[in-house]
Amino acid sequence: MEILPALIEYHMHTLECMAREVFLRRPRMVFAPPIDLEFLIENEGDLTLATKSGLVVRYKVEGCVLKEEGTRELHVWIDHNIYLSGWANYNAVLAEEFAHIHLHKSLLLKVRTVEDFIALQNHPEWERYERDAKRFGRMLRMPAELFIGEAESIYRRLVNEHGFGDPLSICKLLRNALAFKFESSPIDAQTRMTDAACNIEKRALASVQAGELELLPERFALSARHERQPGLFRNESQVERP
Repeated sequence: MEILPALIEYHMHTLECMAREVFLRRPRMVFAPPIDLEFLIENEGDLTLATKSGLVVRYKVEGCVLKEEGTRELHVWIDHNIYLSGWANYNAVLAEEFAHIHLHKSLLLKVRTVEDFIALQNHPEWERYERDAKRFGRMLRMPAELFIGEAESIYRRLVNEHGFGDPLSICKLLRNALAFKFESSPIDAQTRMTDAACNIEKRALASVQAGELELLPERFALSARHERQPGLFRNESQVERP
């Protein structure tokens, strides 16, 4: 299997804008937590979804993407035990495979067997591709606008219930509530809280320490080519332009 030597490496803010565009281009998608990853995949052209037994046991992969011979149709296979293991894990695998398709489709069109997919994972560049796909997958499962909006609402409730005395506990409770709301693992919710386009953890800590009922605002630089990318936030004054 021939592997492309140098696919694009995506900046975090570019991935955020791309994730938002996924939903803008799909008006039938219900833009509310939790995001329906199955709907996202099954309503994509030339893309099918199925569960398969034995992917983890036999190949040590939770999911994979393969091309149907003689067509440009891609099949997303998810290990059946992952499907049975709970929505947080299942959604994470679905989102990562969809992210690979969205970011690395030219490469995946060369994958015709599970063995090809394993060979791809052993390639020296795979770690970089995997990192971008995991980031993009989290952005699809926990879109910035929804995630920030939910964090603001949950934060107010938490400080009303628990006060401002323990900032770390407030952040942990906020993380767990967001994980539950978006059907994500607490680890993924924690990562999403601390990434560049949300930075919810930093804002929550500062807000608690300042005794504020609202998450303190922050400014974000999106891209050097901001004129081609949609804003991420309801209040565009929060966006720092180059």
